Amino acid sequence: MTIRQAHERPEGMDEGTLIMCGLKAERVLDAISVATSHYGDTTRPFKIVPDYDVDNVSRKVLRIILSYADYVNRTVWSK
Repeated sequence: MTIRQAHERPEGMDEGTLIMCGLKAERVLDAISVATSHYGDTTRPFKIVPDYDVDNVSRKVLRIILSYADYVNRTVWSK
């Protein structure tokens, strides 16, 4: 689930694996309730999005963050 109002990766929405709920408390709680109710047994209710089923995710995220840190500091935070 994501609290964003929009996102650039529609694959999760296409497969039904992502709930976009925004910041309103009631919508966040509804999204949590729906998401957790779908995992009551041991079966996976939705298939994994192929784009998300990758190895070494932690290492990839680390490299992306390190790559963009200076750019974000410069363009977003004017550092």
